[in-house]
Amino acid sequence: MTAVSPEEFNACFDRFERNVFRLETLAQYLVDAEVERVEAFTRGEPRPERSVRTSAWLSRIATSTAAGKSWQRIHAVDWPLTEYLCYEIAGYVESQACGEEIRLCDLTDELRAHEDFWLFDAGTDNACALAMRYDPDGRYLGADLVNDVDRLAAYTKIRDTVWPTGRNLNEHVTIVPR
Repeated sequence: MTAVSPEEFNACFDRFERNVFRLETLAQYLVDAEVERVEAFTRGEPRPERSVRTSAWLSRIATSTAAGKSWQRIHAVDWPLTEYLCYEIAGYVESQACGEEIRLCDLTDELRAHEDFWLFDAGTDNACALAMRYDPDGRYLGADLVNDVDRLAAYTKIRDTVWPTGRNLNEHVTIVPR
């Protein structure tokens, strides 16, 4: 594993050719740039507009899915949802509108013990992953590039096991306030 710079991290999303999968397992992700937006959401204020016009990330998803690439994300959650997860799920709606398939599943002990990751082009010669590192509060610490065949196989197995157990985001949007 090799720690990646922010530029190398972003390059993974430009290089993938077929599919990208994201496993999320935390109840919150502390992102300094989101603190005010999460607090406003908690007070019942509307989220600011995010679309392909206002977000480079959403534009990336829309452009690559239009080119035939697949984006999948599953967030393993405990119930009831935290305020942060309600905020995040509201944002997932925007990502889904751009072409990302998003599901929620129950957080099991096995998933709780597993690190979050991005898996790119699983099952191809170009496969790689980013193992995500967070502190106990969910603050991002960095990511490591994974090219090890055994780790990639383990990530692929997790994806193949957890994806069918997930429920489509649309089944949950009505339960998220705001």
